[in-house]
Parts: sequence; C-alpha cells; structure tokens
Amino acid sequence: MVCLRTFRKELLKLHAPAIQNLSRACGGGTTGRKQLILDNLYNLCQARMRGMDRDYRLISIDLGLKNIGVCQILVPAFISDTNHDLKNEKRRPVVEKWFRTALGHSTETDTIELTSFTYPGFSDATIAVLRDILKLEEGPVDAIIVERQRSRSAGSANIPNNILRLNVVEGMVNAGLRLMKPEAYLESIIPQYVVRFWQSDAEKERLTKKRNAQQNYALAKKARRSLVEQWLKNPQEVFNTRAVQTGVLEIKPGKKDDKNDALVQAISWMKWRDNSIQLIKNVEAGYAPAYGLVLPCDRLE
Repeated sequence: MVCLRTFRKELLKLHAPAIQNLSRACGGGTTGRKQLILDNLYNLCQARMRGMDRDYRLISIDLGLKNIGVCQILVPAFISDTNHDLKNEKRRPVVEKWFRTALGHSTETDTIELTSFTYPGFSDATIAVLRDILKLEEGPVDAIIVERQRSRSAGSANIPNNILRLNVVEGMVNAGLRLMKPEAYLESIIPQYVVRFWQSDAEKERLTKKRNAQQNYALAKKARRSLVEQWLKNPQEVFNTRAVQTGVLEIKPGKKDDKNDALVQAISWMKWRDNSIQLIKNVEAGYAPAYGLVLPCDRLE
C-alpha cells in the first residue's frame, strides 16, 4: 500500500489544475495549497480501499426535516484495468432500495410524531427513522454516506431555525449510525461536490455566472432531477437489470427531489470510490495519475 509520503511526492510534480481535477474526480476538495489538497485526497482514497475485491453495499441518505431520501445500492467489485464508466455492464450498480421517509414517521409504529423540536424529540424521531433505514434483507452494510447540511441559507448572514434544527438532526444521524453500525464506513458528503462532479466547464460557468446562491441552489436541484430523468429513460443502460426487473426504480407520485438527490449521491460516490482506488493503484505502479480515472459521460442539462 502506497504511503502518504510517496503519494504526495509523486503528485506534487503536477500543476495545481491537474491536482484539482484528480481531487474532483474522487469527490475531494479543490481549494487550498497543493499539499493540503493531496493530504485530504490521500485520506479519502485510503478510507475507500476497504472491500474493493468484492461487491460493496452502500446506503445514501439525503437529509431533510420533512423528507429524507434513501438509496441503497450494491456496488460491483473493483476490477483493475477496465472501463469504469456506467456504460460498462460490469460496473452497473444494483439499486436495492430507493424510497422517501420523514422524521416522525416509523413504519413499525406509525405513532411517533415530530411535535417537539427539543433534543429528546429529535432523538426519538431520528432513531426511529434510522431503524427503518437499516432494516436490511439483502446483507450487511459496508458504507453509509450522509448529505452534509448547510450552515447558512443562500449566503445570508442569518441562520433560519429550520437550518439549525437540520444541523442538530445531522449530528444525531451520524452519532446514531456510529452506534448502530460501527462496522460500516461513514462519510459526510458535500452536495456541491456532487453537482460539480457531473458538470462540464460550460455548465459550471452557467450555474455561477451572474446568479446569487439561492438561484444556483435551485438550478442545481433542477439539474440533478434532469440527470435522474435521463438515467430512468433507459435504466438498463445505467443500472443492473435486477433493479429494473424488480421495479425499485419506478417513479411514484409525490415529492421526488429527495429521492433523486439520494440516488445521484450514491452513484457519484460509487464513481468517486472507483477513481480513488484507481488513483492509489496508479501511484503504486508508477502509471500516470489520471490513467483509468473516469469522469461521467452524462452531463447535467
């Protein structure tokens, strides 16, 4: 296994834009000094190496006070020297579960209501939801990713109550998952990194040029919705046929954004993990760092 010193030594030879592109391909940060970006990237890559020689079960959670999107996928085992694009049949994930739930709702009791915004009220509701999410029939969970919440709303200096409450819930969800699934790898996902991963340079400019944070947020939501719609037009070209045959990918009436975000987050992380493993292997073998790394062929419309 390549050490941090070797990883840093090999990649510091690259110019800053090349390092940023590598980090983007792995779902890492792109701001700061080159060494800082590389250190953070190395830690991400190392954490994701576990279980690369077998199928890997992932749960993606998109948090909200009213709605929580959940997507559970089975990631195919990593195969060296292959095409890791979604169009490669060997790399198509199995979507095992894809649903929407909410704080205060439990499929076991249907009696818990979020009538109190106190910490005890949040903790009861959070534990009930986590129990529902973790009720698995398919097998053990290897990794759980949770959407990281904003600390501000649309760049405002004020912090709305709902954002404060959601930050509390996020902390409780992560703590609860640590206790309930200590064996699973847990990662906090920055939504902007997900959107950025699927953007071309032109789309990135379009989303940021002459628009405020609130407008960009709405456009990003619309873009993720468009991406999922593209996938579901021909699901057999993106997902394992098992998910298509079981009807897991069927769109039901109701709010779809949370489910869409959970699915896009899951597929993004799967690609980040493939790229992370490939990057470590490239450094070990002395290959060009970007060899075999894949950015999505689909683009946000």
